[in-house]
Amino acid sequence: MFVLATASIGRYTRALPTWFTAVSILIGLTLLLTASLDARFALLFPVWLFALCVIILTRLRRSGT
Repeated sequence: MFVLATASIGRYTRALPTWFTAVSILIGLTLLLTASLDARFALLFPVWLFALCVIILTRLRRSGT
């Protein structure tokens, strides 16, 4: 649910790139529907979180603040 909520906030505020919000929705739905079926899906969340951090940090460096 955290992935889907963050994707929605990023989409409405345009704080995240469009491609990342689309990927986030796919990852969120995948985690919501299949996380209990295979333990490998549990690795999607840390990878997604790392990508989110990289995007936020690069946007902060570009803005100069």
